[in-house]
Amino acid sequence: MVIKAILSVIMTSTFTLNMFCEGISFPASLPAITYVTSCPVNKGSWDRAAKLKKCDMLNNYTSSYKYEYHCVLNKEVTKLLEACVPVWFLTGNCARYSIRDAKIWNSPDTECLTFSKPCPIRYNSTEAYKYQDCYKLLTDAPDIEEIRNGSFFVKPMVSHLKCSSEGGYIALIIIFACLIAGLIFMLVFKEKILKRFFKRDE
Repeated sequence: MVIKAILSVIMTSTFTLNMFCEGISFPASLPAITYVTSCPVNKGSWDRAAKLKKCDMLNNYTSSYKYEYHCVLNKEVTKLLEACVPVWFLTGNCARYSIRDAKIWNSPDTECLTFSKPCPIRYNSTEAYKYQDCYKLLTDAPDIEEIRNGSFFVKPMVSHLKCSSEGGYIALIIIFACLIAGLIFMLVFKEKILKRFFKRDE
């Protein structure tokens, strides 16, 4: 009975944690999106493009996350775009940016594990240039459409959930672990606690 209850708590907590983290978004990244015809092909060209994009200007207005240069597919895999967005750890899939969700998108329908130059099972989204076959997945020729005006940034309204790829996620795991430990303690020592409580009332 106790084991069943513990498993139930763990499963519920894991589900809640995943749901919470999936809800993260970075709306501050939206004003800086630019559609492009090609992305950098190596670390040198990536760094040069990052310098031109000036994502560090966006970091002056935000403190919770570090916004970094990305050149990735859009969510629909129809265009390439440049964006300033926090790093995301991808799990064997091509890096994509979702405008609707305002974050890097990690989805198995663009898996890159079987490419001629495969991506690893886990990699940093700022290393997208290493997996050029991802850019070849485009289903239509990309349209050139500017969403921002040059390098100008309007001070953004930042409203995102604090559950990033590393730090925030670990903090939430610790919180849930403490809750689970407390519930397990209550379930195991429930009778003893109740006996002591009623003895004091007598």
